[in-house]
Amino acid sequence: MRFPAERAVLRKFWLSIRRGAPTEEAAAALGYTKRTGTRWFRQAGGVVPAYVTAQTGRRNLAFDEREEIFAGVERGDSIRLIARSLGRAPSTVQRELRLNMWHQQYRRRSRQGFRATKPWTYRPSQAQLRAEFMARRPKPAKLATKLELRELVQAACGSLTHRSSSPQTATQCQSAARTDSRHGQHQPTAG
Repeated sequence: MRFPAERAVLRKFWLSIRRGAPTEEAAAALGYTKRTGTRWFRQAGGVVPAYVTAQTGRRNLAFDEREEIFAGVERGDSIRLIARSLGRAPSTVQRELRLNMWHQQYRRRSRQGFRATKPWTYRPSQAQLRAEFMARRPKPAKLATKLELRELVQAACGSLTHRSSSPQTATQCQSAARTDSRHGQHQPTAG
């Protein structure tokens, strides 16, 4: 998975654009080529993205909170203790560790101080990059990327045209599914 530039770098780029700097100069000031600056500008459609001015909410973990989680993991704290120190729910910390500790399940270390398992692989910087990458918009539609699912929907819904509106498409698919269930035909679900 290729990670784009960090959000902080892009924020600096857009703030210099807002101050009136050309895209080439704004990119060069951050150590990037003019081609990269032009690409960033085109990707945003020439409009300053909302995250440049908006502050991050409490919904997502911030980088400093991820560093606190890392410190708690290194100390061998329990998930509940780490969550209490952050003012977050234990499920939030558990989810963060589960998503970003590849092939490991977090268990706190024993009280005697020796390690119960091998060293943990949680890294806050990688977790932050992954979270930013997964939060990017727009995302491609599942029917556009998954050929099997698209064929299944087309087969189930019969003759759909591209001119059908979303409600028309949904109604046709629901009626096709009802008809199939009445006839006892089993349609596999895609997930």
